[in-house]
Amino acid sequence: MLQDSQFCSVISKNNGEDPIGTASTHDYWLLIDLPLPWVFENWYKDPVMGPLIALFERLIVKEGMKLRPLAIAPDPHYSKPGYHRILIYRRPAPLFSQYEKQEYLIPTEHLTDIVVALLQSPERLDSFEAYRQHIYTRDLFICTHGNVDVACARFGNPIYKALRADYASSTLRIWRCSHFGGHRFAPTLIDLPIGQFFGHIEHTHLDALVHRKGDWHLLRNCYRGWAGLGSIEQIAEREIWMQLGWDWFDYVKIGRIKEDTAQTSFETTDFETTDLTTIEIEFQDTEGNSGIYEAQIERIEDIETASNSGTGMKMEKVKQYKVSRISTLPCTS
Repeated sequence: MLQDSQFCSVISKNNGEDPIGTASTHDYWLLIDLPLPWVFENWYKDPVMGPLIALFERLIVKEGMKLRPLAIAPDPHYSKPGYHRILIYRRPAPLFSQYEKQEYLIPTEHLTDIVVALLQSPERLDSFEAYRQHIYTRDLFICTHGNVDVACARFGNPIYKALRADYASSTLRIWRCSHFGGHRFAPTLIDLPIGQFFGHIEHTHLDALVHRKGDWHLLRNCYRGWAGLGSIEQIAEREIWMQLGWDWFDYVKIGRIKEDTAQTSFETTDFETTDLTTIEIEFQDTEGNSGIYEAQIERIEDIETASNSGTGMKMEKVKQYKVSRISTLPCTS
């Protein structure tokens, strides 16, 4: 049995690694409930999953589709024997606040056909309309995929059980899901359709995370970022959230890098090199008011962390950043 010091997420947290900027950016999320265990090598040989894996690889690697497929564990309350629940989330526009969702409960024999229709041939979706689920839910996906790194199983399962027991409702579903990166931030989850990532979650975070009420600053150090923005833009987005509070989640927004330079700081005798990046996040609030936040992102001292758990743990240095300046500009577009 591993000691706490052998889990990458414990090392990361104890060393003060900031998880911001580690949410992966995608235009599409595809989640399919699939029975455990999730062993990728076996899926290549599976008559149902094999063609889907080949399709995902072609779309992502060869065609550059910003797609993230994930497996979710069947649940007695959400799943049906002989069927698969499929959730697909799409970026609806360049400026947006949350992804648009479609959901289906499909027999196994039609799984490949509907996935192809969802990703490549939307004109064929009419033939699957009988399986479409016209319900609104918010869904939290907690990584418990211990086959990738044991930290996700060790720390993800207790948070999953707490959320499932105390917070699940007719409009909020809680799922165990396969690995989506960032096991050194376990327990880690994705909140969809909004597309926010959280990590290093503790039980004291759950009320604020679920209800989006109270002091949002409690979630600062466990916020990994919003999937609608690139990594460096996510750092600025968190700072704006910290200033505006929960209302920021409802603003439609888009980010871009305005300027990327390297300057030399002479504040230390080592003449430390500090990267400075200027980010713009254009937004529109719920009343139609538009503007731009301009933020300067500064690279600070690197943090040593563990890239994996176990007796063969490898240590590495990761870049850390802070927002050194933020201001508001009028929107000219």
